[in-house]
Amino acid sequence: MRVGELAQFTQDTPALTTVRVPAQAGMAQADTPIAVYVMRTGADEATIYDLHSTHKGCSVQWNPGARRFLCPRHGAVFNTDGRVLSGPASRPLDRYATKVDAGVLYMGRLDLPGA
Repeated sequence: MRVGELAQFTQDTPALTTVRVPAQAGMAQADTPIAVYVMRTGADEATIYDLHSTHKGCSVQWNPGARRFLCPRHGAVFNTDGRVLSGPASRPLDRYATKVDAGVLYMGRLDLPGA
């Protein structure tokens, strides 16, 4: 799925973004919007994080002052690499496969590290 031009994302700062993912139910087809965090990590590289905490699936929020992802409900804290810093989560944030082609960022399947 096309996410957008890589240049629109800030280096080393996650941005909450909506990606439209094709979905099919029987014969009906529609695009389903999903929210993800996108972070440019190099000239031709990016990381796309799933929005959900690996503890109970709550939505995490990026805190720019602390430079951390925070789960406001259960207190899990993740760094910019998605690793657990504290709280009840036992594994890093899940990531999507990424590809950059001619300056355009694409999102692939969801990887579940340590699952």
